[in-house]
Amino acid sequence: MRVSSAAMPQLSTTLAAVAVCAACGAPARSADDAPAPAPTGAIPALDPLLGRWQIDARDPATGRTFALRYEVVPVLAGRWYQGTGRSDERDLDIHDVWGLDPVSGEVVRTMFDSGGTHAVVRSAGWRDDVLILVGEAAVAGARVEVRETLTRRGPDELEAVWEARQDGVWTAYSVETLRRQP
Repeated sequence: MRVSSAAMPQLSTTLAAVAVCAACGAPARSADDAPAPAPTGAIPALDPLLGRWQIDARDPATGRTFALRYEVVPVLAGRWYQGTGRSDERDLDIHDVWGLDPVSGEVVRTMFDSGGTHAVVRSAGWRDDVLILVGEAAVAGARVEVRETLTRRGPDELEAVWEARQDGVWTAYSVETLRRQP
């Protein structure tokens, strides 16, 4: 479904905020500012996402940036992972749930935010250091196909690229760098 041009700024803001970005190649750190080890749960394929993250996001079309604090923890006996995030700049709160679909075995992520956005994305799983999730977001009275490509840049850094599909073309609306925090 085509998203109106009026809805695209809200789509960029809200979906960018729920994105967990791909990690890797973190600069060298001293022992004092090394990130805390990530917790583990019952979903080893998603363990790289666990922990506290600082996210720096940028809309490639406008250059607009914002920051987000995001944390992923195991819940419900570790069988699901809950993400919570906050962007003070955007006055936006995010909640999501990560897990494995018990029927298909696919990675599934369901997202909600304080702006009213809801999205569900799925993936067959990691291929090397890349996880591609595709699904649908409901925002500003419209549904849009979205894709999040997560790339591990190292144990403490991820990069996420969020794209929306319009008229058969994928267009990036948020490029994010996640860095694990102590």
